[in-house]
Amino acid sequence: MKKHFVVIFAINILFGCSSQPSIVSNSAPANKDDSITIHFGGGDGSSIKSAITLIAANSEMAGIGGEVLWAQQYLPGWHKTNQALITDGRKNYDAVTYQSSEGKKRTIYFDISTFFGKF
Repeated sequence: MKKHFVVIFAINILFGCSSQPSIVSNSAPANKDDSITIHFGGGDGSSIKSAITLIAANSEMAGIGGEVLWAQQYLPGWHKTNQALITDGRKNYDAVTYQSSEGKKRTIYFDISTFFGKF
């Protein structure tokens, strides 16, 4: 588990230097040649049972980028304070805690099973 944290941390650092995938709704794909189109599915992310899925994320870099872009779209002005990997049976989840400028905290769960461990 510690190894995965280091890998995710390193990808977060590296991702800041690369182009980011574009956010699109579930019905309108983007048409950018140099980006990955990420669609959000699943639930609202308030629990593992309602985890957000990152459709079309085919690598950890794309998936983590999708998480960042989801937060930019749905929690503007909030910043990430913590991230944890959760394994529940055969599925893997990121539990990402965000904080608002007023100090409110919210943990969002992302189902990362489709791209976890893919580079």
